[in-house]
Amino acid sequence: MDYQKLFSVIPKEPRRWNQCDVESWLEFIGLHDLSNVFQRNAIDGACLEVLNEDDLNELGINSNVKKKKILQWIQNGFIEYKQFVRDNVGQSEWSIASKQIINKENLDYTPIQRLNDFKPRRDSFQDNHKVELVESMKVVEAPQILKQPKQNLEATKIPSYPNSIKQTEIKHTMEIVCIGDNQKMIVTEKGLSIGRNPENTLVLVEDYVSRNHCLIEFDQKTKNFYLKDTGSTSGTFVLLMQPSLMRLGLILHMGSMQYKIEQMVCNNQQCDVVLRVVEGQQINQKFSFQLIKNQNCVKFGRQLDQFRMDTHLSGIHAQFSYTNDGLILEDMGSRNGVWVRLSEQSQQSERVKLTQDRQFRLGYEKIFLCNINNIK
Repeated sequence: MDYQKLFSVIPKEPRRWNQCDVESWLEFIGLHDLSNVFQRNAIDGACLEVLNEDDLNELGINSNVKKKKILQWIQNGFIEYKQFVRDNVGQSEWSIASKQIINKENLDYTPIQRLNDFKPRRDSFQDNHKVELVESMKVVEAPQILKQPKQNLEATKIPSYPNSIKQTEIKHTMEIVCIGDNQKMIVTEKGLSIGRNPENTLVLVEDYVSRNHCLIEFDQKTKNFYLKDTGSTSGTFVLLMQPSLMRLGLILHMGSMQYKIEQMVCNNQQCDVVLRVVEGQQINQKFSFQLIKNQNCVKFGRQLDQFRMDTHLSGIHAQFSYTNDGLILEDMGSRNGVWVRLSEQSQQSERVKLTQDRQFRLGYEKIFLCNINNIK
């Protein structure tokens, strides 16, 4: 496997490859005749990395020789090539790769699953409500423009606080742990800045990390630490830890795609929701669904045929429901989680409170775990 030659053609990790990159890779390994199959099934690098023999059979690839070659790359070659790319960070080719990577994050979508035993976990639900489930999700080609909700919906997980920080004596600290390399860092009341800029407190080299990516700030009034995106390109995300109240404009990362809650009209009986794909293969595709208060839910997951090829989704990934509190999103124990993006590309975000065991992610894969139990 000539990684140097491949690097001159596709100078980025396989997970970042788009469909054109996958086509170039097929030509590189002598399987260009499979390009139409891969393009027809919208296979990019993120999907390619997790294909197995059963997936290849479903794609109609019957040649054992071809399957063996592809699986050798997936199981061994991609791992070695990923390390080769990282070892070559700083070379001129990498600057080209970083430009290609911007805005190419692949995020997964969760299908809807019919329920036979819907048991809401929220206290506000009434157990005696009849459960009627949404059986399918309507694809909206030309959605009707809906009115903005009259009520003031607030996301309990995305609060807004003043931006000013008073510099006082250092009395409180917290610890963040990088999941993967287990690197630990203490954050004091002075806060912490993260990015590729050498002037940051925590300097990272990953290409998807912006020069000034995000901040951790301490609020003297509440005595809590908060996370804020400072206008990054690839985004700052927090992992959904419990059923959470949604609001208009939030961006959700489920599977290999990011969805923006573009329209949300709620009243005493029902809530009409429109989601738009803002990152991923189905970009700008819109989906709409209707929820009856305390009666039905919409489930996303790989069990739906149209999303069966999305290997980043769990069978039942997450669910939307409409309760007395508002529109609720809940992770159903998915493998890759449900992530909330703090702001749109290049936009500063509101501040999000960091709680014990909260996880936040920078761009594509840099995940940190918060430990605040050691606050002094």
